[in-house]
Amino acid sequence: MEKEELMNTIKEKITTTAGVAKKKSGELVEITRLKFSIMDTESDIKKLLNDIGGIIYEAHKNDTEIDDSLGDKCVEIDGLYAKIAEAQGRIDELRKLKTCTSCGKKMPLENEFCPACGTKVTVDVEVEFEENEQEQ
Repeated sequence: MEKEELMNTIKEKITTTAGVAKKKSGELVEITRLKFSIMDTESDIKKLLNDIGGIIYEAHKNDTEIDDSLGDKCVEIDGLYAKIAEAQGRIDELRKLKTCTSCGKKMPLENEFCPACGTKVTVDVEVEFEENEQEQ
């Protein structure tokens, strides 16, 4: 009986370890995908900023008024920055990090105080609830 129990225990541990490895692997793949998405979005922002500079220079060179399309490009850039912030937030969530509301330093979720500035930092209740749901 002892040998069978030992084998069952080993089997359970291997299964658990494989599950944890699979989850971590999936998280790493998602983080990598998000980082590539951020890089693509930053490239789109640079292109739009370049377009804005070209429009302004052409208006200056031709001594004309600046094109109204600049406002549209700026709104588009704002949307792209929001997309980056959302992706970065998801990366922080996967890495179990939070950001100090005072200085912006990232730290583990379990920290009560920011290691950089000492500010008491609370965790969003929704984040804690989601983590508990995923662990069960």
